[in-house]
Amino acid sequence: MKKNIISVLLVLVMSIPIVSCTKENVIINDDITTSDEFQNKNSQKGNSNNINNGQLKKIGKLHNEYLQLGFENFNYTAIDVDEELKTQFFNINVPNISEEDKLAIVDDSTVYNMDYLSSVLEDKIALNYIQEIENLLGVTETYTELESSVNSKLLFMKDDVLCENKDVVKVYSEVLLSSAKFWLPLSEGGSGIGDDILGDIDELPGISPYARDIIAADGLGAAGTFVGYGLLAGLTGPIGWGALVAGVGFSAAWSSAAAALT
Repeated sequence: MKKNIISVLLVLVMSIPIVSCTKENVIINDDITTSDEFQNKNSQKGNSNNINNGQLKKIGKLHNEYLQLGFENFNYTAIDVDEELKTQFFNINVPNISEEDKLAIVDDSTVYNMDYLSSVLEDKIALNYIQEIENLLGVTETYTELESSVNSKLLFMKDDVLCENKDVVKVYSEVLLSSAKFWLPLSEGGSGIGDDILGDIDELPGISPYARDIIAADGLGAAGTFVGYGLLAGLTGPIGWGALVAGVGFSAAWSSAAAALT
């Protein structure tokens, strides 16, 4: 199944070149970049086609939106809550992703953990940054503390991490922070939305979800799919970036929801 899901999004970008990177991108906006406007702005400024902050923010935003939609009409009395979750996620409208692609994503059985990430990402320094950022979940008490600590780690990410692997760390961090905002209770600086969902899930037999475990799984799910799909920083063009942002956002949201029901 892992090969199937990887193939799905690779088909969407199979004709798009990988470009080496030399500079960081400028922030352009919060929209999914799917037009030549992005390429023109970058070429005018001499920037390479790495993922930019606007696209990172969009992945995090879509992750939370899809999560909320996935549980909006969830039937907690369903006999099979796993199948119920698949149905709810399949009914979400995802830009740039076909119905067939969505089905492949929700049927994927890949476990996106540190072992998986270590098997597909050879840059051990980048992996160390990801591990250090994940460890922050255990030593921070509020979203504000976590956000500040994560951003401090990213500021000190050196050139010994390859530029495309920096993007993996950034995607991981962005989704981890978005997930924390979603799942943490209001008392810890979260939105409270996910906390209410966890309250409902906690009533289900045999399931005792813990927010910070789900948040850790979210970041690894995003990084794992980002690497696993082969959609690294060099992808450009009207199809490539739309597929990357929507695909990683949706897949990470699915990983998050599935972790909550585990």
